[in-house]
Amino acid sequence: MSTRTITTEQGDITYELSIKRVKNINIRIHPDGSVHVSAARYMGMRAVDEAVRGRAAWIATHRAELTLSKPWMFAGQTIQLTERVGSPLRCHLENGALLLTTPPNATLEQKNAAIHIFYANALRAKLPELQALAAERGISARPRVKDMRSRWGSYSYKTASISLHARLAAFPEDLLIYVFMHELAHAKAPGQGHGPGFYKALAALLPDYAARRRELQRLGQATRWEL
Repeated sequence: MSTRTITTEQGDITYELSIKRVKNINIRIHPDGSVHVSAARYMGMRAVDEAVRGRAAWIATHRAELTLSKPWMFAGQTIQLTERVGSPLRCHLENGALLLTTPPNATLEQKNAAIHIFYANALRAKLPELQALAAERGISARPRVKDMRSRWGSYSYKTASISLHARLAAFPEDLLIYVFMHELAHAKAPGQGHGPGFYKALAALLPDYAARRRELQRLGQATRWEL
């Protein structure tokens, strides 16, 4: 499987390409909005790109329908988002709801960036607690918030740091702890990848990790992230 990005009139489209024994180029959109394409090797990358580009309008419409049907979440609770004209551009909590204050000339990209900053700042407030959890288990690891395309977290052996996706602030705390413990398990089982040694370390840190992982997968696909 490989990841490709093409430019279309509807904006850039990133898709996952799988080479299979198929007669046609098949394009599917997963519940999380990701685009997955299967094609035979002989079809060539240019033909695949053009096929995806030709379905760009359909992809954009389908993604919009998926997005509008999903609820916003924060700290594990479904929450309303209200947009109000004003300045400066920012997203914050007010009376138990998300309030997005937007100048009249704010673009959709800028509005979504403000929402992302809100989640990132909320997650940063949790980092001292996570670092304390690592210290309690005798592991030196520095958590940080980082933009990531397709992962909830990652561990760096070089810097002993754990990167966490800002969107984790949307979920219940037990799912944030699951992702953090998942990355700590990499520190406990260096060089294991996701092999048996890794899962043994993860089970020791968090015995119910499998149930939490399933819930994270469910909420990750069911939660709205953009306007």
